[in-house]
Amino acid sequence: KALESNKDASTRARDARRMAELRQIQSVLQLYYNRYGYFPDSLDVLGKDSGMGTTEIPRGEGNIEYEYTLVTSSNYRLETELEGSLPEDVKSACPDNHKKYCFDYKMDLELSQ
Repeated sequence: KALESNKDASTRARDARRMAELRQIQSVLQLYYNRYGYFPDSLDVLGKDSGMGTTEIPRGEGNIEYEYTLVTSSNYRLETELEGSLPEDVKSACPDNHKKYCFDYKMDLELSQ
């Protein structure tokens, strides 16, 4: 049981890091949007030469990567697979897969008018 408990704790820690890294990416995406007025086509432009104050954008680890999809110039989706179940206090589950953590961002352009 102790071995299972350690494995569960390690899984939860890796999943928590993944969700934190997605929040970090969200922050950099918002900085990019504030500077250029649109979100980038790819996360590749957010690296150390982007002027966004970042040295490297997290990409995930092992077989689990972070996926970025630009929906429109002001909407995007970030998602990653989780090793464990989505924590109960997290409401950002992908509708099509309960083991994925998703964040759909839609810029509310009407607020700026």
